[in-house]
Amino acid sequence: MSFAEKEWFPESMYSTWLSDSLILMTSSLLFYHMVQQKSLSIDYRLSALFSVILILCSVGIGIVSLYPYFQRMGKILNTNDSEQSQKEKIYRTMYTIFGSIIILIQLLIAVFIVKGVISQNKKKS
Repeated sequence: MSFAEKEWFPESMYSTWLSDSLILMTSSLLFYHMVQQKSLSIDYRLSALFSVILILCSVGIGIVSLYPYFQRMGKILNTNDSEQSQKEKIYRTMYTIFGSIIILIQLLIAVFIVKGVISQNKKKS
């Protein structure tokens, strides 16, 4: 198997898992927004719980895809010291950084949802 054939497998898997993670994140935020706008009749605390759980699942998918991607690409890149391999190391680093940023943002959104629910509870009390 040549370098090019091995190269695409980890990247395509990572891309697919990252897409799934972002779709799940979008669905979570849409659901929470619909409850806040009263398009759905459900307690805001329960909707926040569902949204945060979905976000945490999304974060889990992101982590489960990012770590194996980094490992697989590391194995592929360490077996081939060509000029293309050096360029691919840069791409792997960029994908890893951007994937980590996405995971961090997802976690921050979950924290803000929880803070919002806590502040709404305090206002109602």
